Amino acid sequence: MGKRKIAIIGANGFVGECLYKEVERRQDLEAIKIVRGDDIATMLLEAEIIVHSANPAKRFRAESNPT
Repeated sequence: MGKRKIAIIGANGFVGECLYKEVERRQDLEAIKIVRGDDIATMLLEAEIIVHSANPAKRFRAESNPT
């Protein structure tokens, strides 16, 4: 049986990057790193599992520094 492919949307963020590193470490999984600007539709067709970990950074900044 081949490796299971996991697409990680937001793989450059804090959560996505941690998950990406863990998936890459495993022998039975293959990570598909999806970041802003990628052709998501094509990349998702390859995946068996999809994880959405993207979050707009401005939202977090607004909560940290309300005006």
